[in-house]
Amino acid sequence: MNDMDAGDRLSDAQRMAARVHRRSRWTVRVYAAIGTAGVIYITICGFEVPNLVFQAAFVLWIGTVCAATIYAKRQPVEPRGYRRRFNRTVAVWFVVWMVVFIVGFAFFRHQPAWWVGGGVVSALIMYGGAYREIREARR
Repeated sequence: MNDMDAGDRLSDAQRMAARVHRRSRWTVRVYAAIGTAGVIYITICGFEVPNLVFQAAFVLWIGTVCAATIYAKRQPVEPRGYRRRFNRTVAVWFVVWMVVFIVGFAFFRHQPAWWVGGGVVSALIMYGGAYREIREARR
């Protein structure tokens, strides 16, 4: 056994808990990045833009999702329950995303109001996930 007394152990545990808390703030950035890139991409779909702009927006969106995923996988600390919360948020977001695209391309191809509204709704889902992570961190 170590010669540390209970006070030292408690102090070490509190320092470690504070460090883990600081290191787990990355989750908010992941939600925000995906939400922001998604709203840009969805919104561009509603406007008649050159094909190159549309393709660049798609690459930006895919690149952001891939970068956020790699970033998340490389983090040494993850808040308790994060994966479950993230998976639920992404599942809801994906359903909304698909409805926006399927209905949008079928009925609202060049009507920006549909695409801007759909982009905002999908982004709000991801921003809601970020907000939930902030609330969880305060517990």
